[in-house]
Amino acid sequence: MNPIAATLTRLEWAKAHGAVLVKWIPPIMAIDPADPRLIPFYKKMVELNLPLCRTPARRNPFARRRGIGDPEKLRLPLSLGVTVVAAHIASSEKYHGERGPDRLARLMREYPNLYTDISALTQINRPGCLKKP
Repeated sequence: MNPIAATLTRLEWAKAHGAVLVKWIPPIMAIDPADPRLIPFYKKMVELNLPLCRTPARRNPFARRRGIGDPEKLRLPLSLGVTVVAAHIASSEKYHGERGPDRLARLMREYPNLYTDISALTQINRPGCLKKP
């Protein structure tokens, strides 16, 4: 079985055994959400009604690829209809000189299938993440 077919089979198995979402930490897992090779995976996620929870890695020493936590990298799955939860409001980094939450807010105006949470913004290890008026 080719690797793509095997991955889709595993995704179907996970759904059949109770999975309710797929969680990724792209910088640590070295997954680029904008990689077109993921299109079959995204289409299967839509078919199975499995949302994607994407978590940024805030200056994590284990991050293998910086920049792939950029909310703009979510355009591909969003455009294919995947429901995406961008955890922690993408508060971890700046991308191209712009704060992650600002980039995420722009995407949220474009894609009704994009959600976020603000649960981590008040943690002591995230000073300055809440935007000042």
